[in-house]
Amino acid sequence: MAMLPCSIAIMVLLYLAAGAITTPSLTALLLALLTTLALRWMSNALQLIRVRSWAISSVFALLVGTAAPLHDWAPEAMGLALLYLVHIAGLLFSTEGARPQVGVLISSVALALMSMIEPLMLWLLLPMLVAMLFALRVLTGRTLTALFFGLLLPYEVWLAVFLYANGAEALAGLLQEDTLRAILAPASGQAWAFDSLSFAPEALLPHLPRLGVGVLLLFSLIANIHFMRTSIDDKISVRMHYVTLLLQWPVLVALPVTGCLQAEADISRALLPVVCVAVCSAPLLGRYIVFARGRGAAVVSWLMMLTLLFLWLCPYLFSA
Repeated sequence: MAMLPCSIAIMVLLYLAAGAITTPSLTALLLALLTTLALRWMSNALQLIRVRSWAISSVFALLVGTAAPLHDWAPEAMGLALLYLVHIAGLLFSTEGARPQVGVLISSVALALMSMIEPLMLWLLLPMLVAMLFALRVLTGRTLTALFFGLLLPYEVWLAVFLYANGAEALAGLLQEDTLRAILAPASGQAWAFDSLSFAPEALLPHLPRLGVGVLLLFSLIANIHFMRTSIDDKISVRMHYVTLLLQWPVLVALPVTGCLQAEADISRALLPVVCVAVCSAPLLGRYIVFARGRGAAVVSWLMMLTLLFLWLCPYLFSA
């Protein structure tokens, strides 16, 4: 029970130590705390892990505190993480009641709000439909209608507010692609600049985001493989929930990976989906830490946290 408070304390200390204490950084920290507590509530309600249920939220808190691409970000990033948790929670809870369309509606509204921060998040609609059809088996006419209206609702509200504030003549400007993207997805601050790679130790610093992404994806892949090998031990309902997360993982991974390969100037924008990877991977990593057996599992768990902590310390070890 003490692990979660300790993990949150570590997250707060590392998060505040990563940069200056400002209103945006405190807002992002508050959103990270809300996401951590909401993840704990979701894992308990769905019984993703019946014993040591603190593991999932603790893993997420430590990821946010130590992973180089996750700490010291703008509120948009942690807001995206919280919205993604609402999206996935609504989808998973659609199997828990007699009205699955309510959960699908909540999930689709959160997905539309995420697309206002990062339009590429709309790609999550594909694994959502696959999960509704095969894993959760809630794809009906009512849930499809709820999905359609949920995706449109935030845009309708935003459009009504925009037209009320700016007048009908502003509608013509919305038809321009650059204007629409600038309004729906305001640019984040450029947190990192990438230079050419050299062999000096300080040359590692600009590439910490990519290294952090690689470490997170490597260990989450290990957790995914462990789930696929041992999922037969889970209850059917729990297995359905994990499969839903597993379906979302490749799409979430593809977004920051392609961004890392292409983006040079605005790498912070390209890495925004990494926070969603952390939310999606936390249940699978928590399950791996709790249920994996043998010395190899302990080595992997410690190696993951020590590697992320090393990446967090790199700016202080190698900076002039």
